[in-house]
Parts: sequence; structure tokens; C-alpha cells
Amino acid sequence: MEKSITTSPNPVLWLLSDTHLLARNLHDYGPAFRRMEQTTAGKDLAFQEWRLQGLVALAIKKRPTAIIITGDLAFNGEYESAQRLADIFAPLEVLGIPLLVVPGNHDIHDGWARSFHQNEMKFAREISPSDWKNLLYASYMQAAAQDDSSLAYSVNLNTDYRLLLLDSCLYQPFFNYDDPITNGKISKPEQAWLKNQLELAQAAGQHCLVFMHHDLYWHNKLIHRGFVLDNADEIEPLLAKYEVPAVFAGHIHAQNILRPDQEHALAEVATSAFCMTDQGYGQLQLTPTSLTYRRQQFAPPEQEFAAYLRSIFFKRDQKQFLAKIDPQTVDPQIWQEGTKLLAQMHWAYFTGRNLISPEKLAALQQTPAFKWLVQAQIMQPDYLLSLYHTDPTQNHWYLHLEY
Repeated sequence: MEKSITTSPNPVLWLLSDTHLLARNLHDYGPAFRRMEQTTAGKDLAFQEWRLQGLVALAIKKRPTAIIITGDLAFNGEYESAQRLADIFAPLEVLGIPLLVVPGNHDIHDGWARSFHQNEMKFAREISPSDWKNLLYASYMQAAAQDDSSLAYSVNLNTDYRLLLLDSCLYQPFFNYDDPITNGKISKPEQAWLKNQLELAQAAGQHCLVFMHHDLYWHNKLIHRGFVLDNADEIEPLLAKYEVPAVFAGHIHAQNILRPDQEHALAEVATSAFCMTDQGYGQLQLTPTSLTYRRQQFAPPEQEFAAYLRSIFFKRDQKQFLAKIDPQTVDPQIWQEGTKLLAQMHWAYFTGRNLISPEKLAALQQTPAFKWLVQAQIMQPDYLLSLYHTDPTQNHWYLHLEY
């Protein structure tokens, strides 16, 4: 077999998604940066370099087999942000812990790439597909095969597993001065390459695990447009035919696990965004015949930094959804209760701590805060209810599969 990352039959992978790093030299914490920060729906931009350095320090101590980031490495596709992220993870390469990446919809030719200094917001250099490979060459150095039509590649983890790192993004062939494209798909040429890789892995007796930015399945019955692959109906049967046990994605910023059932041929894990909430990441433990995924918190509740993340999430979550309401026209108590409830519900959803009993969910709908959110037309009741689930068998922090 071609080169592989490890000879161990029990590798451990760390999975991150949506780091959205804004390189420190692209801002000065000034007025322009502060204004932009208020629009980020709870992302931490000020301390991400420091936090990623801390994660690397933890990896040096714990020694995972590899680290995988499923897209949106840079805040809005700034060249310098991707360059900085590659530099931060470079020490792991010396220790034989590769960083494997796939692009997200904000990485390649994102027309929102900007720098922020004093009162000025200026265009920043975007990342082209060739820039991506050059900046993150260490990832592609691990490739057993690369797709000529996209940024997809495969990696032999060991004799038992082949990792398929797919490019699910749609991006302009040249510079983009418009909004980034949110939705994604696997192109026909990339599908042909994917099929070939699945066949080669099958012949070699390897299981395939798929990593991409966009989701294969709906993780929320109301919020899925732009998040699920446009051609998921073509990709799912292909992966199922070759008995791929699981897909790992990001993009929705929410922690969510779907298990194989009548509606889902494969398991899919959407790992929450590392740049917000409690900085969740996944730990994937593999054996020749099983996988176990556990969500970890890089900012556990007892940390002071966790309180900071929670505070900016609650403040910015309120601003995003309540901007059209004049607080002067609302009773202060109901305003406080309603905004707090909305932020609590979003926090539960994005961290994957959104299990609730049917009785508590029914009681929640009768609270003045919930009724006000609906009556003030801030949120539709169906959307609010979609943030919770009532199935005690569904654990969005843990998945175990045997095959």
C-alpha cells in the first residue's frame, strides 16, 4: 500500500470546524473592527490566534494521530489568515501530527475579505485555489491522490482507513467582489474521482471516512437551504454503495449527530464552530472495525474564557434578531426575559445540549417570554421549536459505530 500516516490500528483524530481565524495583523481592535465584531453572531475574533496556539499546545501533549479542519479556516477568506493558521499548526508537523484541511464556503475567493484598522475597512487579499494548496501544502503532502478538478484529496490513515477530504464548495474562478456562495455540491469530475477512490479503498480492504464542509443531510428541518449539498441525492447513494460508515462536516456551526436509520443511510456528524460557544471539537477514535466520536470542550464552563465566550454570544445573538424592535416600546422585564430565552435556546442548539422533555417543551411555550417572541414576530414558533429535540436516545456529543 502507498504511504500512510500511521501504522497504529487505533488512531485518534481531532476534528475541528469553522475556526474563522482573522489574523491579528489584519486588525487593531479599533472602531472598524469593533463595528464588524457586532455582526458576527457570537464568533470570537479577538483571541482566536491565542486559542489555536493553545490547542496546538494541547495536541503536543496529547499526541493525536492527526487534526482535521472541515472548512472555513479563515474568517472571510483572507490570505493572511490562512497563512497565519498554517504557521500556528506548523509545530505539529515536526512531531508527525499532520493537519488535514478542506475548504469552506468562506475560504476561496470570498468577496468579504477585509482588513480593519482604525475607522477604515479595506479589501484584503483573497485566497485562490492555488494559494490554498501553497499555503496548506503540508496537508496535500499527505495525499495518496489528488483530484485535478477540485481541492479534494485522499489520505491513507493506516491499512484499515482511507480518509476522503472533499471539496464541496462553489467559488468564483477569479477574484470575487460579491458575497461568498453559501451552498455547495460535489461536481461531476470530483464525483468520478471520488468513485475511483472508493473503488481503490474497497480493493485494498480499507474503510472510507468522508470529510467535507457542507452537510449530506438536514440537521434542522427548517434551516437547511445552503447548508446541505445541492446534489446530496447523488452523493449519498454513492457513499452507501461502498459502505462508507460516516461523514464528518461543519458549516452549520451547530453540534449535531445523525445516526443511520430509515432516512439516513450513513451516520453524519456536524461538529460545532471552534470560534464560538464553548469551542467544541471532536475526538474520533478508530479501531479496525469501529469508530467512536466524542465531543470535547476546549473552553469548559469552569474556565474564565468560557464566561467571555458566553457573554459575547448572548450579546450578539440578541442584536442579530432583535434589531427591528425598539426596546423603548417594550416592557423592560419582558424584553430581558425574551432576549435571554432566545439566546439560551440558540446556545443549547449550537452546543448540541438541546435535549428537552416533552413536558418542559410544552411548558416553555406557555411562558410570557416565548409568547412575546412569537407575538412580536421576532421568531416563528416552528423555528423556535426546531431548536430542541425530545428523543432521549439521541446524544449529539457521542457516536459509536461497529461494522
